[in-house]
Amino acid sequence: PDDVRDTITALFTAKRGDWCGFWSNEDVSVWWNRLCDNVLPEKTMPFDLLTVLPTRLDVEVNGFNGGVLNGVPSAYHWYTERYGVKWPVGYEVNISSQGDNFIQVDFDTPWCQPESDVIAELSRRFSCTLEHWYAEQGCDFCGWQLYERGELVDVLWGELEWSSPTDDDELPEVTGPAWIVDNVAHYGG
Repeated sequence: PDDVRDTITALFTAKRGDWCGFWSNEDVSVWWNRLCDNVLPEKTMPFDLLTVLPTRLDVEVNGFNGGVLNGVPSAYHWYTERYGVKWPVGYEVNISSQGDNFIQVDFDTPWCQPESDVIAELSRRFSCTLEHWYAEQGCDFCGWQLYERGELVDVLWGELEWSSPTDDDELPEVTGPAWIVDNVAHYGG
């Protein structure tokens, strides 16, 4: 019915950025047509943390910025608490090395590393040993965690160490701690 469609259109117009990542002024009728045509997206997120630890339907309906449902956290608050990152996705996923009994995957997440629960669940789900290396130069921290079949068994944590440039044209480089150097694809930012 038209009145229901009008109600949904008004709500969707206000929340489409929260729900579907539509950050454009595209007319809502385009979305309706896509929905009715059942068009699949061209691609999905390469490392969607929501597939590792499930989210809550009420949080997703409430949207990234919240405001739809009273007493339900915004997706932003839920994601940062549950996943440790504001968008629960690994970006720039790259299989950098692999062998008969290992795989090394590099990826970026916004602001900081995923919560331990995410990495522990991956280790538990695949019944494997998992090493998680991470660094963030903008906040000056780095770390390493070792998981055995879902259990955290060892941790290193520290601040990044920097070179001292000798002139104005030189930029400082990460020089330590020694255990992080050459163990991450880059130091974030």
